[in-house]
Amino acid sequence: MPSRLLLINFSKQEAERLSNLKIDIDRGYVSDAEGYTDFDSNKNAEIVRFYLPHPPFEYDIIVANLNHNEDVVKEFHSKAKKGSQSDAIEFFKFWTTNGILIIFLGNYKYKDLLSLGIGKVGLKKVDTNDITCKYMLNEDTSFKKFFKEIQREVTMPTNHYLSLDEKMFAPEKSFRTIYRNPGNYILATYLNDRPSYDSADNPDVIILPQFKNNIIVLEKLLKEITKIYTKLIPELYTPDWIESDKYYPSELKSYDDAVLDIINETREKISVLQGKKEEAKNKYCFLRRVLSSSGDELKKSVMKVLTEIFKLEVTDADENRKGDLAEDIIKYGSSISLAEIKGVSDKNPTPRFITQVWKHIHHSKHKDIARGALILNYDIKTDPIERPLAYQGEYEKELEDIIFIDTRVLFNLALAIIDYDLPVEDAKKVLFKNGRASFVLDEYLENKKSPHKQETVDS
Repeated sequence: MPSRLLLINFSKQEAERLSNLKIDIDRGYVSDAEGYTDFDSNKNAEIVRFYLPHPPFEYDIIVANLNHNEDVVKEFHSKAKKGSQSDAIEFFKFWTTNGILIIFLGNYKYKDLLSLGIGKVGLKKVDTNDITCKYMLNEDTSFKKFFKEIQREVTMPTNHYLSLDEKMFAPEKSFRTIYRNPGNYILATYLNDRPSYDSADNPDVIILPQFKNNIIVLEKLLKEITKIYTKLIPELYTPDWIESDKYYPSELKSYDDAVLDIINETREKISVLQGKKEEAKNKYCFLRRVLSSSGDELKKSVMKVLTEIFKLEVTDADENRKGDLAEDIIKYGSSISLAEIKGVSDKNPTPRFITQVWKHIHHSKHKDIARGALILNYDIKTDPIERPLAYQGEYEKELEDIIFIDTRVLFNLALAIIDYDLPVEDAKKVLFKNGRASFVLDEYLENKKSPHKQETVDS
């Protein structure tokens, strides 16, 4: 007699996709909670409606998808009858003596699973936008490894968090948590017919979230279950040795050895490339810091960019400090500028930075200084591409008589020099003119691709 599988709340098309399993498949229905009753001394027991072609004990595995499907509702709701305590008892007897009960938790508003014969499993509706599903099992069995393999297929956020009370079960049974979120809420579990200290897998009930494709997950899960219970659905059981390479000539092993050699060789090459990548990161970390740092770290990074990439002569006033000034002297051609370098988290930096440039020029002992420059890294915690322009509107005019360099412009010009052959002299011309320095890397690259266009680095 063929094995029997009952699919509750699955469409006809979903059931047909499992027809290749060569087992008898029936479809049934269970409604969302329609109210509450007080059977089993539980004043909050949920009232649901059932349609089952045969009693639970007629099946080897029952799978319930507690997720609304309008087509399934239209097909079965008129046939469904109000559930009772005896229905819950039949489900309980099923998974404790006959077979395995698999639950996919969906958008049904159940508070527990008592209607399906599973006590002491509480459900709390998820009302947050979770994005992380953490695998919690050891990968010491094929069954556990399977849940690791499908972890990425979990639909996030899930619909319910689970709370588990093992006190109602005999000591030889224990829950095994499959997935949690970073808040330590349980997303999936299975009730194992083994005590907690025993690593063997003998699942009675498996409670899962929704997946991107429940049918694909279910088909694979059924095959994993048959590895544990070889006689439960014998049609699906394939001994491991049959699918292995155990009984083949040694030629097969030679291919395995060749593959392993390539893998080891590739790992070595990857290791070398990763080392070179780290060297490159260390080589250019000063450039990246002009976008992320402040204080002395920003100052040192800006000075290194100006000297090593822009080939400018820069004097660190801190090393030759007289008085309280801490600005830097930048020589560009015959022009000498006094630069103040600032890094702040504010989205709208204070206009005092502009007036400080003039103040420090006035008090400077360097008589050859012709202009002042403000080099500013601001709104540091925001991704540079999302930062608004500083000093727009009423303060824009105040920039006209100084050199104002947003460190994003400094960075993009440096990148254009390093990666895209922007002549250093052209880059200097962009930086050292009065007003807001402006450079759009994408426009520069577009002009390089189109020789007929007028090439420019100043936008």
